[in-house]
Amino acid sequence: MAKIFISYRRSDAAGHAGRLYDRLKRKYGKKNVFFDLESIHAGEVFTERIEKAIHAAKVVLAVIGPDWLSPENKKRLHRDNDVVRMELALSTELSTTLKSPDVIPLVCGGAEVPSENQLPVNLRKLFTRHAPRIFDSEYEAGFNRLCNDLEKIYGVKPVAEPDRNLRDANPKFVGRTDELKKLSTAVDTGKVGVVAAVHGFGGMGKTELAVKFANDKAGHFVGGLWDLNAEGHKALLPLIGNLTLALEIQESASPTETGEQRGQRVLAELKKRADNGEGRALLLLDNISEPALLSNPQLNTLHHEAWLTLVVTTRLGEHDLSDDRLAFVSVDSLSPSDALNLILKHQPGGVWPTATAAEDEAAAQELVRELGGFTLAVEAVAVYLGLHPEIRPAAYLKRLIREGLISVDALGKDPDVKDQLQHRERQLALILDVTLERLTEIDREALAYAALLPPDSIPWLWLRDLLTRTHGEALLFEEGYPNPWVGICQRLEGARLLTPSDQDGVARLHRIVGAHLRVRNQGRSDQLRDALVGFMEVFGTYFEHTWEHDPRILWILKPLQEAISYLTQEGADERLAKQAGVVGEVEMRIGRFSSAFAFFNLSHQTFKQLRIEQPDSETLSRGESAVLNSLADFLAMRGQAGDAEQALAHYQQSLEV
Repeated sequence: MAKIFISYRRSDAAGHAGRLYDRLKRKYGKKNVFFDLESIHAGEVFTERIEKAIHAAKVVLAVIGPDWLSPENKKRLHRDNDVVRMELALSTELSTTLKSPDVIPLVCGGAEVPSENQLPVNLRKLFTRHAPRIFDSEYEAGFNRLCNDLEKIYGVKPVAEPDRNLRDANPKFVGRTDELKKLSTAVDTGKVGVVAAVHGFGGMGKTELAVKFANDKAGHFVGGLWDLNAEGHKALLPLIGNLTLALEIQESASPTETGEQRGQRVLAELKKRADNGEGRALLLLDNISEPALLSNPQLNTLHHEAWLTLVVTTRLGEHDLSDDRLAFVSVDSLSPSDALNLILKHQPGGVWPTATAAEDEAAAQELVRELGGFTLAVEAVAVYLGLHPEIRPAAYLKRLIREGLISVDALGKDPDVKDQLQHRERQLALILDVTLERLTEIDREALAYAALLPPDSIPWLWLRDLLTRTHGEALLFEEGYPNPWVGICQRLEGARLLTPSDQDGVARLHRIVGAHLRVRNQGRSDQLRDALVGFMEVFGTYFEHTWEHDPRILWILKPLQEAISYLTQEGADERLAKQAGVVGEVEMRIGRFSSAFAFFNLSHQTFKQLRIEQPDSETLSRGESAVLNSLADFLAMRGQAGDAEQALAHYQQSLEV
C-alpha cells in the first residue's frame, strides 16, 4: 500500500496537488503515492478505498490552496459527509492514537495558514503537530526538504522502477529467442544514434517482440519506457511532442510553440529523467508507415543523443529505408518448433491428452506447416483449440481444409509481397470466421462495436451499455443464475479477441482482427457508428454532471478522450465536438491545462470544419460560439504569456459567430 497520501480539494488546489503527485511518483514510484485520480479504479467504493489508504499511509500531505477556506468550501468542511474533512479527521485521529500517519499541511498558491477557530473541532490539531510548509517560493528547495523528511523520518525509499506508458509484455509470449538477441545486439552496439528497426508483415508479432524486449530490459532505462503510435507521421519531433500528456508536462510552452519545439521540450524532459543524460530512456515508435519518418534529415533532428534508445516497428523493409543508422531486425514466420509450442501452451495443462498425444502433435505440426508460421493465425488456432478441447487438431485441420484453407505451399517458390499478404489475409479471415461462429450473436455484436473504437482503448463498460440498448433482455441477471455479461467477457477474453490493457476496465483488439471485423460489418457500419457516437453523447453528458460528486468515474476520462480523438479523425461529428468541449472543461477544472487546451482546440476545429460544410446551420454556429467562449475562459484562467490577448480575440470571434 502507498506510504504517502495526498489530500486536496479539486476546486481549490487540483493543479498544485497534481504537480506534487507527479514529482513524488517519479521519485518514489506510483505504488508509494496515493492520489485519488490515479489510485482509485473502476468498481472500487470511493470512501472505503480512501479509508484503507489512510490507514496504510505513513504520512498525509494536506495540500491547502487559496480557496481551501472559501465561503463555499468552509461550509463543506463543516459537513460530516465532506471527503476532505473525512480524510483529515481520520488522519488526525489515527495520528493521535496510533502515532501514524503524520499530517503535514502544504500551503500553496498564496494561501494563508488557517487559524484554529476557522476549522471544525476535530481538525484543530491539524496545524499543531507539524508546522505548515509554504510551497510558493523556491519550490525545488521546499520539495527537496520534504523528500528529505519522507526518507529519513518516514522511511520512504526512492525506487529504480522507470516511468512508462508502455504496457506489460504478453504472458503467453513464446520463442523468438534469435530475434530478441538480435534486437539486444542492435540496441547495445555502443554506436551513438543507432535505431533498432523491427520489421516484417502485419500480424507477425513485431510489436509484441519490441514490448517483450523493453520489459525484459526495463532496469537499464531509468529515463522510462515510452510508446508512441507512429502510423501516418512524417516528422520525428512533432511525433515525440505527443508525449507531453504521458510525461505530464505542459502541453504548450507558448501560444506560438511549434511541433518541433514541443518535441525538443519532451526530449529535454526525457534527458532530465535519464539522470541528465548519464542514464538511458527507451522510446518505442510503433507501426511506422511513412519512410520519411526514418530519413536522414529526420534522424538528424535527434542530434545523435547517446542517452536515447530508439526502437521502431514497421512493415516497411530495408529497400524502403536506406539510412545507415538503422539496424534491422526481421520478424518473419514463427519457427515450426515455436509455433508448435504456442499451440501446446494453450492446451489444458500445457500437454496433449495421453490417449491422443501422438495424433494431436502430428496434426498440430501439419497445421503449423499449412499456416506457414503466420503468428497471428497460429495464435488464433492455439486459442481456439485451447478453448474447445473436445475439438482435436486433426478434426480442426480437416474442417479448415474443407472450408477453403489454402496451404502456404500453394504460393510456390519466391512469392511476391502482395501474394503473401493476400494469402495470409485469406488464411486469417477463415480462421477468425470459424472462431466467430462459436460465439453468440451478442458476443459478435460486442466485437462489432469494439472494432470501431481505438484498438488499445476499449472500455468494457461501454460495450455492456451499448448491448443493453439493443439486447437488454439477454443481459438480465437474476440472483442465483450466471451473469450473462460476465459470460460475454469470459468468452471474448478467452478467445483472445479482446485482451487486457494496462488500465483496469479497458480492453485491446488487434488491429488486423479489427479490420476483419469492420469488413464483416461494412453493410451496417454507418448504423453501428451512429449508435456508438449517440451513446457517447449521452454518456458524456452523464459524465459531465457526475464526476465531481462521484470521483470513481474519472477512470473513464482517458478512454473517453481517446475515443473522441480516434472517431473525429474518421469524420467530423457535432456530437463528438461537444464531447471534446466537455473533456476540456473537466481537464481544466482538475488542473490538467495541457490536455484541456488540446480538447478545447479539437472541439473548436471540428465545429469550424462543420460550419464550412453547413454555413447556414444555427446549431453549429451556437456550438462554435460556445466553445470559443470556453477556450477564451480557459486562456484567461491559464494566464501564460500571450493568453490574455488570445482570450480577447476568442471572445470577439465568439460574438462574430
